[in-house]
Amino acid sequence: MEAACSGDIVLDILPHVETNHTYDDGSTYRGQMIGDTRDGEGIMKYANGSTYAGEWAADTRNGSGKYSLANGDVFNGEWFKDKFHGQGNFRFMKEGSQVEYNGQWVGGESHGEGSETWKNGDAYKGQFANNMKQGKGVFKWANGAQFDGEFSKDTLHGKGKYDWGQGQTYDGQWDCGKMHGEGVHLFEDKREYMGQYNKGQKNGHGKFRWPDGRVYEGQWKNGKQDGNGTATNLHGQHKTGIWKAGALLS
Repeated sequence: MEAACSGDIVLDILPHVETNHTYDDGSTYRGQMIGDTRDGEGIMKYANGSTYAGEWAADTRNGSGKYSLANGDVFNGEWFKDKFHGQGNFRFMKEGSQVEYNGQWVGGESHGEGSETWKNGDAYKGQFANNMKQGKGVFKWANGAQFDGEFSKDTLHGKGKYDWGQGQTYDGQWDCGKMHGEGVHLFEDKREYMGQYNKGQKNGHGKFRWPDGRVYEGQWKNGKQDGNGTATNLHGQHKTGIWKAGALLS
């Protein structure tokens, strides 16, 4: 037998051992360990009724695993240092409704590209950050409405198009879930507004067209003509004046 060369590093690698272990709080572990450390494949049954079955490293859930919580929530996916991290599927209850998220995780939070569906049929697909819809995405409601655009902290915010269905749409800017800024609003009866909004109401400069050809272009306030404006009737005749709360003053 050849002797080890001078300067060789001799590694003292401890083997994985299959074992059963019970902790002081009543939790139990069955699987691979290195010494007293969970490492490899194993099943942990916690005292509170939750169960984890999957991979471990250095006594932490690390790798692929399924976590079934005592309250019925279930996560199945990738872990890093005891937190959801990577790709995973999480079924849980939120505000009394069953929700399923499938996508990317970072440090225990949904973060990156993913999809979220609710039991009632609502669905979202797009970007997430810190457990919230953040960035670009598409939200489809069970009643047929749809929003395609930007989100911030779970709210419609930025640029996007909302489609109520049956011909009514708004394509423009949003702020905290309300139409705010420049946009184009088409109504079911073919009316059209192009202009500025403030907190969900027509406010500022805008042009409103009726299906019969009438047009108003000018200032708006709190959803009504207010200020300088020009009205065009069915015959193409124009009248310019000052409006107040939707009525022509002069």
